[in-house]
Amino acid sequence: MKTETRNKILKTLVIVTLLVVVFLAIYLPLKLTGALDKINSADDLKQIILSGGAFSYLIFCGIQFLQTVILPIPAIVTTLAGTYVFGPWITFALSLVSVFCASLFSFFLGRKVGTKLAIWVVGTETTKKWQTKLEKGKYVFFLMMLFPIFPDDILCLVVGATTSMTYKFFITTNLITRPISIATTCFFGSGLVIPFSGWGIPVWIVLVALLAVLFYLSIKFQPQIENFIEKISKKLSKNENKHTTQSKEEEFMKVVTICGSMRFANHMQEIARELEATLRYCVVQCVYNPKKRKETLDENNNLTEAHFKKIDICDAIYVMNIGGYIGEATRQEIEYAKKLGKEIIYHEEIKEEKVKKEKKTKPVKKTTKKSTKTTKKVTKSEQKRTAKKPSKI
Repeated sequence: MKTETRNKILKTLVIVTLLVVVFLAIYLPLKLTGALDKINSADDLKQIILSGGAFSYLIFCGIQFLQTVILPIPAIVTTLAGTYVFGPWITFALSLVSVFCASLFSFFLGRKVGTKLAIWVVGTETTKKWQTKLEKGKYVFFLMMLFPIFPDDILCLVVGATTSMTYKFFITTNLITRPISIATTCFFGSGLVIPFSGWGIPVWIVLVALLAVLFYLSIKFQPQIENFIEKISKKLSKNENKHTTQSKEEEFMKVVTICGSMRFANHMQEIARELEATLRYCVVQCVYNPKKRKETLDENNNLTEAHFKKIDICDAIYVMNIGGYIGEATRQEIEYAKKLGKEIIYHEEIKEEKVKKEKKTKPVKKTTKKSTKTTKKVTKSEQKRTAKKPSKI
């Protein structure tokens, strides 16, 4: 049996077990106390749930927490059920706390366990799909969390497992985006903003029709929407980079550890000076072996341990991925840095940015003509001077 198939079966069993536990936790007390036989309407069920006091609130918080982390239940279903039982304000407060804690827990699990957990929960293809999107910038994550067409709960897990996003930015994003979606569901779904009777009926008909159209368009044009979000993210990232370069003198000097294959040893030594001179990095280099003498197993282990210690004390790692090549040892260093929340800087990306800048700063043709003329004049004057000088023969 394939590993992926085994993981799917195991995941399904875990989900079914949790659903059964939640169902029994609600059903058995109602059945044993005889309350289930007295339920004749939805209002009766509401009163019985509320009679549980703090226990009923804890059950709802637990369901909201689990549906965010692992249960395949849409958040809108559990939130609307909560608004019917507890009202919009209490449901909003309980949902916000539960969903926020669950999102932070998913991010923490992804950061500690790594990509394997994301693949186990959502599958290899889904993980790779969102990983490629999220690696294009942290603002992509913010915009995806803001728009309702993206899977918020999956993104929280994948971004923790596959990127070097800081806890500060993740928490800030959730504190801004989560209340918007939860409040919309609670207050519109409860009929508090637009009632489900009287003048509200035609309004709801129009809104439902609009939502259906928007849902259809969002599915049809999802690639275009994703590209648009990526463009906005790039603009925001550029503005942030401009701001950071302007306040360079006030910033601390970033400590960077160079990681890469020893086949790039000469390049790594050359790039170290450039990083310190132009980008104000404090570079922690590898230990090179120019004479290429054979190392014992203990020596190799000591060098590996020392290099991981360098990653511990640095702010970021600089990956020498010349020609796109990243060796197995370097991949392990990248995964280790991601788990620690370190920034990952790739050499090829910086190289591409420099080429673009050089193309933009190329001189205009007119100026080149002037410069060539001046050089010609200089050469003629030099020839006259040299002609006047006597030969040393």
